[in-house]
Amino acid sequence: MKNRGGARTRTLRFRRAVAAVAALSLLLAPGVLPERAHSQERPPPEPFKLIGEVRDHATERPVEGAVVQLAELGRSAVTDRNGYFEFPDLLPGRHTFITSSFGYRTNREHSDVPPNAMVVVRLGAIAVELPGLEVTVERLLHRIEARRRSSGGGEVAVFTNRQLARSRSSGLDGFVRERTARFEIKPNHSDQLCVSVRGGSPQLVQVFLDEVAVPNLVLQTLRPDEVEMVEVYRRLAMVRIYTKQFLQGAAHSGLAPQPLNHIASRPCPRSAGGP
Repeated sequence: MKNRGGARTRTLRFRRAVAAVAALSLLLAPGVLPERAHSQERPPPEPFKLIGEVRDHATERPVEGAVVQLAELGRSAVTDRNGYFEFPDLLPGRHTFITSSFGYRTNREHSDVPPNAMVVVRLGAIAVELPGLEVTVERLLHRIEARRRSSGGGEVAVFTNRQLARSRSSGLDGFVRERTARFEIKPNHSDQLCVSVRGGSPQLVQVFLDEVAVPNLVLQTLRPDEVEMVEVYRRLAMVRIYTKQFLQGAAHSGLAPQPLNHIASRPCPRSAGGP
């Protein structure tokens, strides 16, 4: 009788062990994970608007017109008069900030950016050995450069007074045509200048002389050695021209360059026969 009782006990223990193993196998089978395991999965990060500011390291004053770049994403922003900048739709993570401004050392910083973070960048000043008016002109040129980087106008070609003075072209239209690849300026039947950028449909050349819109035939009347700087925005089919007198006067009066985000390329007007 004792042997039979022991055998029954062993059989019962064996059956219980088999049942426990079967239950554990069912629990760990694919598609049968407990709800608690699913609840522990992290949701994907959501984009947010990063707000930051740039300050002078010594005085803590805001730095206006500083260019802040996200190296990995190829995005850039320019600080306002209060030193603030922002990057909308940014994902949390590690980013490289490159911040530059006239009169300051360029700052390159790697930062782990959590959601809804605010970034403060401090720039150290450097000595600028330039006479008074030349300093203000350089600051204005830096603001124009900052606007150029944040315009969203794609690739931009910039020509300085040295390059312009060495040109043998009789007009700025010829200079731009020679120096800018895939930017062929041609008049249409209405004597308006048009371009075909990278084989696309003809676009009207928009010309601004000293920040004022002018007829694009000005490109044929102005000589390269008469101006101080030229910007060519290929995607916008736009040419911006600056004279030395304007830059000096604008720098002296504190004129700030107007944003370009409202300017878009325009189709070239067609007459009978087309351009």
